[in-house]
Amino acid sequence: MDKRTLDALERDGYALLRGVYGRACIEALAARLEALAESQRAGSKGEEKDEKAAAGVRVPRETFPEAAELLAAPTLAPVLAAALGGGVTLVRVLLFDKNADAPWKVRWHRDTMIPVDRHRSEATLSGHSVKAGVPHVRATAEILARMLAVRIHIDASTAENGPLEVLPGSHCVTKLDAAPSAADFGLEKKAVCCAEPGDVLLMRPLLLHGSPKPATDARRRVLHLECSGPQELPDGYQFHGA
Repeated sequence: MDKRTLDALERDGYALLRGVYGRACIEALAARLEALAESQRAGSKGEEKDEKAAAGVRVPRETFPEAAELLAAPTLAPVLAAALGGGVTLVRVLLFDKNADAPWKVRWHRDTMIPVDRHRSEATLSGHSVKAGVPHVRATAEILARMLAVRIHIDASTAENGPLEVLPGSHCVTKLDAAPSAADFGLEKKAVCCAEPGDVLLMRPLLLHGSPKPATDARRRVLHLECSGPQELPDGYQFHGA
């Protein structure tokens, strides 16, 4: 395993793995996700949507067993195990699809909400909400430090089609009650995450990131798998579906 990947995750909060999946795998994955996304869109009409939900489709893990095979890719699995401290638990699956009909923009933010089995009255984890019928709470910095997003690129992500932008090192600011803005770090430090189909971007949830509107009609699909290492949530909470 390339130690540089783990060093980049620790230092910058993200790292890019090239060519994790071949063309045939990506084409099959795209077809499978297209069917799942269409089903999810049909079933979620009329539901209240947050900003991320408006940009992406939440894929129930029970309908997508292929996720386990994707996470077990030979060049990916050892990195995940090392970065997460052992076992890997899939927490949430999202499909982001930016295209000519949906040229969305996502403001600078950090991913602090996690799906849980149910809401509890204890105050340890606050910010109770329901997304696509699943209870969510705001995680602590300690929980998020043991999590990692695995972003599988189905299409090329270029500087023109609204790629992910990140502020390297911003994941080290763990204070959550006053979330930092891009201006706090200096926009001149931002990095543009370009990638090819089959590439994987690994990202810590506390990394400040956003996505601009595209300047082209080129489609940009990303399968976003949120994973956790071995950990117990406080007050008896469990990850949804665990």
